Amino acid sequence: MENVSLSQRKQRYTAIAQARNERLGTDVSFNKKSLPVVPIVVGGIVVIIILGVLWISNMNKGREEPDKETEEQQEYVEEEEILESEAVEEIEEVDVSEKSIDSSAENAPTDSDFSTDAQSVGDEAVTEAVLGKMEQKGYEGFMRITFNLDSEGGVPLTSATLESGANMIKLKIAGLSDDKSGIGVGSEAKVSGSVVSTIIHNVTSEANTSYYSIGIKEDTSFYLHSVSSPDRIILDIKEQEVTNGDDQEFSFSKDKQNITGDAEGNAIVMDGISHQDLSGEGVFRITYRIKSVGTGNIPAVLAELVDYDGGKAVKVVISNMKSDFAASGNYDETYNSVGGVIGMRGSFAANVSTYYIKLTSAKDYKLYYTQAPAQVILDIKR
Repeated sequence: MENVSLSQRKQRYTAIAQARNERLGTDVSFNKKSLPVVPIVVGGIVVIIILGVLWISNMNKGREEPDKETEEQQEYVEEEEILESEAVEEIEEVDVSEKSIDSSAENAPTDSDFSTDAQSVGDEAVTEAVLGKMEQKGYEGFMRITFNLDSEGGVPLTSATLESGANMIKLKIAGLSDDKSGIGVGSEAKVSGSVVSTIIHNVTSEANTSYYSIGIKEDTSFYLHSVSSPDRIILDIKEQEVTNGDDQEFSFSKDKQNITGDAEGNAIVMDGISHQDLSGEGVFRITYRIKSVGTGNIPAVLAELVDYDGGKAVKVVISNMKSDFAASGNYDETYNSVGGVIGMRGSFAANVSTYYIKLTSAKDYKLYYTQAPAQVILDIKR
């Protein structure tokens, strides 16, 4: 027997394997397993197919997402249009000169219904009422103000009080979640053809509550009530034969202006102060709401442009004052230079209220008053 070493045997087997591999078209050396060609090719094709499917899926998804975004944008636009269509039209002027017969009114009042006493309707348990569009209508014997309710659940607690010295009926409506009457907070609607002269939506810090001041040309009785189906709050105000009070009004200027007034002695108390930036009218308006507790309704008032606190201010001096809750507390309010008005400071001494309205620069102004309701008004040119 041929004596062959181990290394020689490995060389011989390697040579035989190489020869066989050359015949089979493979390239596998000794001690290594070769992978078949066909499975590799098939596997590669499968991978390519899977990747292709994933790519097509992502492409389709990318095309669908813009469509979804477009739909969302369209829904948003439609919602915005709906909100705009539901916006309440502002009420600025009311003319009730055209009168209807009293009996034509729903739940028409009788003479015995009218009173000058404080009155109330509604339920304090109602806390989510929505005050809807306010309506006004003239009748031969009374003017009707109707507050529609855009909510269910009943009528919220509402009260009305005659403020005799201020020529005003004050209306308080509590339990509100929204107020869409058509008169913005701090704004008013002028009324013609009635004993009612104006309807003011007062500024208040009291939550879920609206206050309205109904200016009247002279004291009169009223009837506060409500009707259902749908729920409404109604204030009927008895008409009177009156003439409009004469307003003492100046032209815009930087000159000193004064109101003589008709108050005798210290007959006036300050009932409230409000301000409005009336950009449409080109003025910043400050209104001093006053009330008489004696003889006469209008105090003596002086206004003049002065140097103050390193700048300019309109100084307003109101005499005939019995009390002034604002000025007594050293009134100090900032208006952030809206309309060129920085702010207002007030003080009270010896039955005189003094207010300084600080300005960014010297401006024209106009001082005047109204009898119904009793107010002293300062308009400052923007």
